Amino acid sequence: MSRVLVVGCGHIGKRHIRNLLTLGHEVYACDISVSVISEVEDLGAKFCYISEQLPKVDALVVATPPDSHYGWMCQGLNARLPTLVEKPLISSPTHLPLAKEIINQ
Repeated sequence: MSRVLVVGCGHIGKRHIRNLLTLGHEVYACDISVSVISEVEDLGAKFCYISEQLPKVDALVVATPPDSHYGWMCQGLNARLPTLVEKPLISSPTHLPLAKEIINQ
């Protein structure tokens, strides 16, 4: 069983949480809004702070608003985690060369 961290617990993030739990993964979730804690825990995930959990997981799912995808993607890739990012992957063309560089390291 893999430990997966889902960043962003809106509609799409919750869909990822449900799917990952159905597949038998241990799921951790974080969001800037603490109001989703009970919803996330009701689904079966564990609410956490990314700084505490990122070093302990096996994969990262980024389901935040598009303008923050790049930053979360970089954190996951720099931690050498398999990282799934919701579309769009980046919100600015200037991020593309930097993203390629991180991926190719």
